[in-house]
Amino acid sequence: MKKININLEAQYMGEQDLLRISEITEEYTFGLSDIPVKSKETSIFIEKLKKLNFKEYVFEINNNNKHILIKEETHRKIRYDIIISKNNDISYTDLFCTHIELLEEYFNVIKEFESKNVDQVVNVEQIVQQGPGLGQNIFSIEYKDIEASTDYYPYLNTDLLFKRYFMSDESILLLTGEPGVGKSKLVSLMFKYILENFADMEKYLNKSTMDFEDERSLNIIYVKNEEILGQDQFWTILNKTDSSIVFLDDADNCLLPRKNGSDVSTQSDIDRNKFINNLLSFTDGVYKNNIKFIITTNRDVKTLDPAALRKGRTFDILNLRNLTPVEALTIWKKNKLNEKDFTEKYKDEKTISAAELGSDISNTLKSLSNNVSLDSYCLEENISIYKTTKNIRQKKLGF
Repeated sequence: MKKININLEAQYMGEQDLLRISEITEEYTFGLSDIPVKSKETSIFIEKLKKLNFKEYVFEINNNNKHILIKEETHRKIRYDIIISKNNDISYTDLFCTHIELLEEYFNVIKEFESKNVDQVVNVEQIVQQGPGLGQNIFSIEYKDIEASTDYYPYLNTDLLFKRYFMSDESILLLTGEPGVGKSKLVSLMFKYILENFADMEKYLNKSTMDFEDERSLNIIYVKNEEILGQDQFWTILNKTDSSIVFLDDADNCLLPRKNGSDVSTQSDIDRNKFINNLLSFTDGVYKNNIKFIITTNRDVKTLDPAALRKGRTFDILNLRNLTPVEALTIWKKNKLNEKDFTEKYKDEKTISAAELGSDISNTLKSLSNNVSLDSYCLEENISIYKTTKNIRQKKLGF
């Protein structure tokens, strides 16, 4: 290894070596930039490259070391540029290759050292109705803001579920269950899993779905208004999209059985027929699109169109459930909250929804952090209809 002051590189390097280092990156044609590596592991990574016959050069730039490692094969070149930061936990690496097949091969060399502590986002393209046509609302959700936890699904091995789903040839994953059981949160947890396992998951998704530039980003299409699903423009958007994940949230009517002939009497019937026909074409047509449809519904699966949910097209149908008091208490205590408060809040309740528990934990933590009393603000019983036990709520409000 040669350690060189950048201003004196010609004095310490042979002419041929200097020419190699000064080569412009465009010569390599293919590259990945700003791959984050844990600084404490860069030395291990560099040693691994040297064992693979990479030649190393070191420059000192702005009190940081820049390592350039080059390997030349017959008519092929691979180059890593690594800046090791002395003041941060993360260092960054650029990878350049002359041939596209080398890019994946040599990215696999670095991915075991890749840090998860970088900007990671889900880029959401929400399809919405805009006048007579459709438009898009574009927004991003940062990894750190995804509020989803495996704790709320003690009946699922979520990591195995997500991996198996994206490995599979089937397109549809349907999540059913009453409101509040955590269907949408499970989808958020799925996105979180993909970002956490970015390097591994990209091989199961469209390459363009995942961005290797300045951030680690996952691009998805999101639909909340199911009335747009029967419109031709929606399917035109899907035919052109780079995303390989479509999230249809609260699809309670579009998956009901199709109607035929004179039974088709409303625009809703027409839209439903068009949606299911297009869905069947996308997921089991002559040309099968590489798109995963994740659908949530409050409907009983027995009421849905069976053709859209048959095996071979649908990976699985999961009927999510509420938590038992024991499961809920485990989550409560994991957040370092008092068991007595839990018992008072949920006495006589046989099941507890994930949404209710999550909200109560969040509000309790906020109250404690701001020194706000957890005592009831009602000075008489039966004043609050909502802030009471479920059995009393059901008698008063019917839910």
